[in-house]
Parts: sequence; C-alpha cells; structure tokens
Amino acid sequence: MIEDKNGRLRIGRVTKDVERGLNLSLTGDTKIYIEEKTLNDMAISFPAKYLRILEEIEAIIKEADWVSFFDDNETLLYIKEYIHNKRFEKFAVSIRYKGTPKLLCFERFWKVEEEELLFFLERSSFVHPKK
Repeated sequence: MIEDKNGRLRIGRVTKDVERGLNLSLTGDTKIYIEEKTLNDMAISFPAKYLRILEEIEAIIKEADWVSFFDDNETLLYIKEYIHNKRFEKFAVSIRYKGTPKLLCFERFWKVEEEELLFFLERSSFVHPKK
C-alpha cells in the first residue's frame, strides 16, 4: 500500500486484462484507492481485524475470479470465491469512480448472497480475468 498526498492509500489497480475483458477504455489513473475517511471508519468498526480486511480487499482486487463494470453508476465489481466449511462462499469488492478528477475508490466489501449474485448477473456481464 502506498499513501498519496491526499491521505488515500493505493490498494490496487485495474489491470490491462480486466480493462480488455470488459471492453473498457480507461484513460488516466487506473490505480484503486481507499479514502482516509473510509479507512478510519473501517478501523473504528473493526479495530482487531481491519488490517486483515484491507489485505483481503487487496487480494480480491488482484486475484478476482470474476469482474464486471456497471455503466449506470460507474462501478467495478470484483468477486472472489472461497471454500469455507465445505461450502462455496463469494465475497465482493465494489470500486466506484469518485471526485474531480475522477479516481477509482474502494466503496464496499461484503459476502455476496446467491440472490444478490443473480441480480448482478441480470444487470451485467462478468469476465474472468486472465491469470
């Protein structure tokens, strides 16, 4: 993680494979940031494990199984599937364009339920980034 002059931490970037797979033409900064306020809120809400959560967010961005882009709200959605207690579980990270100039910023990290996944699949196409 690298901190910029505005107090944001860089937690990843949109790779060329993701950009190509989603037919995006990203201009400018493809780095993904977490804003200072968001990081502080995470530390207050989860003091014992916010650093582990942050590492997991970075890992999902770097090694997602599926990625999609939602034009209507300029949001990238990264999904990673894990096996936990002999069950498949999916976790998502949403990244949204924010500010002027627009930067890609972390928005949310959560466990995706099956109904929610079906909703996403109805709204957008997902690609499997090349490894």
